[in-house]
Amino acid sequence: MKKVVFVALSLLLMISCTEQKDETAVINGHIEGLEAEQLFLMEREGRDFLILDTLTLENGTFTYERLMPQPKAYYLGTSAGKPFTDFFLEKGLISIIGSSQELRDVQITGTINNDLYAAYKLKDNELNKRYYSLYGESKQAGEDGNQLRVAELEEEMNIIDEEMTAQTKAFVSEHYTHMVSPYLMWRTAYMFTLEELIQVYKSYSESLKASEYAGHIKERIDLLSKVAVGEKYIDFSMEDTRGNVVALSEMMGKVTLVDFWASWCSPCRKENPNVVKAWEKYHEKGLEIVGVSFDRDHEQWLKAIADDKLTWHHVSDLSYWENAAGKMYGIRSIPSNFLMDENGVILAWNLREEALQEKLAELFAD
Repeated sequence: MKKVVFVALSLLLMISCTEQKDETAVINGHIEGLEAEQLFLMEREGRDFLILDTLTLENGTFTYERLMPQPKAYYLGTSAGKPFTDFFLEKGLISIIGSSQELRDVQITGTINNDLYAAYKLKDNELNKRYYSLYGESKQAGEDGNQLRVAELEEEMNIIDEEMTAQTKAFVSEHYTHMVSPYLMWRTAYMFTLEELIQVYKSYSESLKASEYAGHIKERIDLLSKVAVGEKYIDFSMEDTRGNVVALSEMMGKVTLVDFWASWCSPCRKENPNVVKAWEKYHEKGLEIVGVSFDRDHEQWLKAIADDKLTWHHVSDLSYWENAAGKMYGIRSIPSNFLMDENGVILAWNLREEALQEKLAELFAD
């Protein structure tokens, strides 16, 4: 009997050890030419990157082990708080290979989420390189005064931007059974409409919905649902250009456009002439515009208002992406705007270029 008990306990111990081993993430890495003696393993908290552990390097080679019951995204960096890449720490053998000359392009493979993410990054990086190459050309063409070429290059950039968005949405939807999906959707939530967020979130298993990334997505769904088309606006108060605190409710008209922008935002500045056109055409008929700036520098904010001839209401708390109104309305990218009627009912989101003009023409039709 004692032998039976002993054997049973031994098997149980072996099973426990095996289960623990199966949940171990093992990293084998080598970064050619890296002279640093350690790498920092970091986790993200808000906009900060906190050091979780250090990985000791010897001639660019390093190993690391950690128990990981669930996959989680972490970050690597040679300096504290400054990561050069993100990856999934998850059970299995993870390979990290690269060069110190191209740290952001290190290859991280070996486990399902890392393999999927590496394939996504490869395509995304190619598109990004094309985009920024065109951006450099566009900037030079602008300096040379060749506005025709600038317009051509911007059109090409828009096409690439649309391709990147389409690729991300397709990837997130296709790989809904893996942690990389909610992680990437959380990182790129600004690309997704409320309806798209809801659709993908519903496809997740209960275990994925319990992840912190899906939790962030659910929070965003709840937030955007409160300010969706057909819902009543949420009032807020903020300082105007003279330092006076004013409420959104004090600046409303028959139709009100709330425009989130910043002096440093090139797409915002590009859209401003279109907003000026709308203002000049419909202000006397009852259009009010409230510009909510994500600036940090008061003087730069005022200069952009003057330079672009934005003669409507302006407010800001000079808090950059921490702008209180922006957080209230779930703004993750700018330019962004919403249109509401005199009762504060939201009529539309993110109307730009001709779409804005067409909607206003409809609302102010005689």
